[in-house]
Order: sequence, then structure tokens, then C-alpha cells
Amino acid sequence: GVLCWMYGNAPGYRWLWVWWAGFVAVTLGLAWLRHDLRQRRPLVDAPAVAHWQRLYRRAALVAGLCWAMPLVVAVQGGSTEFRLFLYMVLCAVLASSATFLAPLPGIFWRFFGGIYLPMVAAVYWAFPLRWMYLLPLTLLYGAVIVRHAWGGRRLVEQQIDQERQRLRLA
Repeated sequence: GVLCWMYGNAPGYRWLWVWWAGFVAVTLGLAWLRHDLRQRRPLVDAPAVAHWQRLYRRAALVAGLCWAMPLVVAVQGGSTEFRLFLYMVLCAVLASSATFLAPLPGIFWRFFGGIYLPMVAAVYWAFPLRWMYLLPLTLLYGAVIVRHAWGGRRLVEQQIDQERQRLRLA
């Protein structure tokens, strides 16, 4: 929405509204999946859990690719300001995903890959005069995010172990 608000009315950027409408459709689909999952609670059998994990892994990849889609058009045209802003937005989304998706590595890696790999691939074309500086920074950023996600996952695992120990002692 912010990208559309800032750039959607400028000549050459009207495609952002189409992208945003598609993104809203994907988001509504994810919300429906979440609602459906909550309606079927409790999930006590392993096949049901495996089924939902597969669905959410696919959805995570689709959501990541939806975030990265504006890169395709941005590298073919558009201002440097727009491309920089887009990279900043994608970096913020990746940082948020490291916090919230890290406990579920199958979902995190698909979402992360759906955004990060297109970002790395597009650096050369998005910033033709500065790619040699921005590519190493983009790679470093990805490494930092992965490290942060790994640390977040370890923290959650430790908390679960402590809770189990507390319950055993009680």
C-alpha cells in the first residue's frame, strides 16, 4: 500500500496497483487458510499437521515472491529513488520475518528465499553504476538476517525446554 501511495499515480508506475491487488488477494487467501486451520482445532493427528505445514510452506514461498515482484519492473525502468526505497522495504520485511518465522524453518526459508534471492539477482540491473558496492552489502545483510533467525529459533527452543522442565518439576 505504501509503495502504491508513494508511486502508484506517477507515469510508468500504475502497474503497482495491479501488483497490490494481487498481493491483497494472496493475503486474503492466507487469512482464509489461517481461519480454516483454527476452525479445525485441535490438530491431534500427524497427517493433519503435515498437511497444514505443506500448505503454509507453499504459501510462504508465494508471499515472498509477491513481495519481490516489484523488482521485476523496477529494474526495467523506474527511478533510482524508487529502487532504493523498494530495497529498504524488502529489507524491513526480511528483518520482520526473521523474528516471526524463525521458529518454523521450513516456512522461514521459503519466505526468505522468495524475497532475498530475487533481491540479490536484481542488484546488478537495479543499480548498474553501484552494484559492485551494493551486492556485497546485500549478501552481508542476508547473512545477518539468517544469523538473527537462527538465534531467534534457538531462543524459542530454549524457552520450550524450560517450560517442559517447569511442568515436569510441578
